[in-house]
Amino acid sequence: MRSALAAHWTRIGQLEHASVAAFARFILELLAAGAPAELVGAAQCALGDEIQHARLCFGLASAYAANPIGPGPLSTQGVLTDTGLHATVCAAIHEACIGETLAAAEACDALAEATDPAVRQVLVTIVRDESAHAELGWKFLQWALAAGGPELRDLARRALQRAIESIREEAATQAQRPGADPTSATLAGHGLSAEHRRHAARRAALDQVVVPLSRALLGEEASRFGAAHGMTGRDAARVSARVGSALPLG
Repeated sequence: MRSALAAHWTRIGQLEHASVAAFARFILELLAAGAPAELVGAAQCALGDEIQHARLCFGLASAYAANPIGPGPLSTQGVLTDTGLHATVCAAIHEACIGETLAAAEACDALAEATDPAVRQVLVTIVRDESAHAELGWKFLQWALAAGGPELRDLARRALQRAIESIREEAATQAQRPGADPTSATLAGHGLSAEHRRHAARRAALDQVVVPLSRALLGEEASRFGAAHGMTGRDAARVSARVGSALPLG
């Protein structure tokens, strides 16, 4: 179990380490796009958060492994080949609007099961910060859609729809897999939730946050994002609080 926990927290640490580079790139892209200072400042704070997350996660991994574990070299080749607004919007949708939203949901679910005090402290920090990062992604998308034209709006709609469909397919595949392992309760106490719970948390965040916010931002494209869920603009403002303060949507 220690080996499994060390591997889990190493993987999370690597993801957080990669997010440092992602936010460094995002800051440059925001500057290139002429984004408001509020967004640039929030992105700079997010970069600092990710550095701290990586330290915390590698610290847990090292404790479980009884050996020092840390990040290795990270390739940044080609990360700034296209800094146009369209490319920035696509990246922000995948990495922030969806990626950070689902990461916050997974961490929140892990926190609900965690019992180890050190792990809970790390997860509290991650839930708080990843929620703010998700909020930043949605606020950036809101600004970009207002600044861009119909072509950018259509690009965002297609990118969101593809991502939503991909996550739903992933969840459907997971639902067909065997149930939880007998050791899962012990692992969950140290932050490693069962795979089916992680997928359930992602699907819930998708339906309760990503879909309604996508509909609220894109307005006339609402029917393309699962109108069967019956979410209204008021619902969107309510569920957005799960990943930060309610966005000032229309």
